[in-house]
Amino acid sequence: MAIPSFLVLVLASSGCQGKTETTTKTDTKTQTKTETKVETKVEEKSPPPAVEAKAAPAPAADAPPSYPGDEADPLGKRFIDPTWFRKELFANATSTKVSRSQRNEQGLFSSQILFDLPAGTTAEQCAQTLMDQVGKEVSNLAKSDDPKSPGRLQIRGSTDRYNVTMMCGDAKGTMRAYVSFEWTKP
Repeated sequence: MAIPSFLVLVLASSGCQGKTETTTKTDTKTQTKTETKVETKVEEKSPPPAVEAKAAPAPAADAPPSYPGDEADPLGKRFIDPTWFRKELFANATSTKVSRSQRNEQGLFSSQILFDLPAGTTAEQCAQTLMDQVGKEVSNLAKSDDPKSPGRLQIRGSTDRYNVTMMCGDAKGTMRAYVSFEWTKP
């Protein structure tokens, strides 16, 4: 049986590797017949080499570091700001800057708020507000004059988990209050 030439082209163009063989046979009645055989060989591909088990990849460089206590408190509830550390600490004041430092190697950080106080507020009034509000939780607050800047007052204290540093004074014609605390324990 003869295979039409277009079929041979289709098989050849479809990527199959084939071998065409032509043989001639003579019939007993002396008729000649030509047969064309198309053999298709499919290359067997060897399986891919076995993949060796690799060690787990190292954590990504931008993955947050793990700190003591993170496993026991994954939401960081132990670092909830003290109740006095709020933008509303002073009535009629404007909080101009609120920030937190980066965590140190123990996972501890500090937080700060800078307030612009209403016109006419004195450093003594500012310090009294801080002593009254923060003193509810930090019982050992101590007020002193700032040795670096006359007319400014410093207030310092601590609890079993954080240190407090606050300042009141005039800065470029505006009475300001700086309020900060730094965690000392997780």
